[in-house]
Amino acid sequence: MVEENRIGEFAVIFNRKKTDDESIVQFIPVRVVEGYYCEEDGFFVDLDQYVYPHMANLVDYGNVYACRVNVLELLNKNKDSSIMKIKKEILDSLSKYEYYKNMNEDAEEYAVIMMRNKETGEFSVFRDKDSDEYYEIHLVDEKKESEESKEEPSEGATVEREKVVNYTPSQIVAEVKKTIKGQDKAIETIATLLWIKYNLPMMDKTNMLVIGPTGVGKTAIFRKMKQIFDVPLAIYSVTGTSQAGYKGHDIEEMLIQLYLNSGMDIDKTQNGIVIIDEFDKLSGNREQGEIGTTAIQNELLKLVEGCERQISLDSFNTINIDTTNIVFVGCGAFSDLFNPQKDVRPSIGFNNYPEEKKANDVVIDTETIIKKGGIISELAGRLPVIVRLNELSREDLKDILLNSDESKLMRTVETIESMGVTIENLDVIVDGLVDKAIKAKIGARGLTKSVAEAFLKIIKDLGDNPDKYDNLIIGPNIIEDNTDYQLVPKKVKKRVKTAEV
Repeated sequence: MVEENRIGEFAVIFNRKKTDDESIVQFIPVRVVEGYYCEEDGFFVDLDQYVYPHMANLVDYGNVYACRVNVLELLNKNKDSSIMKIKKEILDSLSKYEYYKNMNEDAEEYAVIMMRNKETGEFSVFRDKDSDEYYEIHLVDEKKESEESKEEPSEGATVEREKVVNYTPSQIVAEVKKTIKGQDKAIETIATLLWIKYNLPMMDKTNMLVIGPTGVGKTAIFRKMKQIFDVPLAIYSVTGTSQAGYKGHDIEEMLIQLYLNSGMDIDKTQNGIVIIDEFDKLSGNREQGEIGTTAIQNELLKLVEGCERQISLDSFNTINIDTTNIVFVGCGAFSDLFNPQKDVRPSIGFNNYPEEKKANDVVIDTETIIKKGGIISELAGRLPVIVRLNELSREDLKDILLNSDESKLMRTVETIESMGVTIENLDVIVDGLVDKAIKAKIGARGLTKSVAEAFLKIIKDLGDNPDKYDNLIIGPNIIEDNTDYQLVPKKVKKRVKTAEV
């Protein structure tokens, strides 16, 4: 059964596919995701915070959504079906058609999605609950703007992709630091290496090994880089991976993910980024049952150093992917390297949160990764740059809550203030969230969930009583008890009397 607080909407995600006619775009339904619709921006946001425009929109890159439906209503109509079965039925019904969009501005059906029945060959116009907004409102205006920009380009105007290419490494670092806090040195290293990869094609790509404790931003940095460089990204956990695919995940699944995330574009796939998450779990020092970690590492080595691999998309379709120019990044905590029992000074540890950051006394180099980390020398040598992320201090966690562009706390505060409500004692909830993150030893990873839990009852009360309150007083135990707050109605708002002179 779905937890009530996770119920939102389902939406179908479509990948783009090139056709022989460059003015025709084909869309292929690939999966059903759960999330919510942002009415203000007209985007669908999934549970992993990926944002998708509607497929009828005029955006010309990335995956898109369509056919959103309320999860609760769907479950009520299909009480005997599992969520997985419902998702499959949705995809099966849509897969009976092919979906095309004509981007030729002189065409009569410019930017309108057309459906072709695969059995009968009959064409019709695709429409769902969000189509009319794009077809009837945006279409004319955006076509007009496009024509005007061609006739009289404004001074200094550039295509969005050109802006990305023209970013300097320092500009990229500054952009990422708006979201990721406390990792300046790591961000600078990663940004520079990727800038070289995507702006200086005469130089070879550089694979990396990124080490850091849980919840400090290892994969989050690369999610931001993906947006800046406009390249596909696949994040693949090696936990349960097998060499041959008969136990756990097939190791080639990471290439399939990258291909799908590229919009099924081979060229983009072959220049994308693959994050091999929990890389330290491949340690040869660990017991892995029937499948040896060394064999899995050798299989990974072939992909990382560059090879052409044939992968199966389904029972009938295979494609060849050259991994030579794909950037591979191994991400892991490698906490054993910082364990006092391993002859490491006890003052160093990923799960410590000192008042002040201490120097990185433990030297982590390729030799250490091989000897103590259990990674074979050939694979470690193919990840030549080792990037270490800091453990997050108390001040770092506060910085994330108060100043990150993606701070759930500040978005919540702005939402409440937009309702005309002033918040008192915000520092109480900030300190409480930081204490909870430190106690749980999860870094910044749990902050978003903790914010949602703390404000859940408050938001409900404000939603049930619009325009009733103008002051929110947060209580000292709000983190443990989300009812520890007071909403002051407008009619009883206290007024401060000034002394007469």
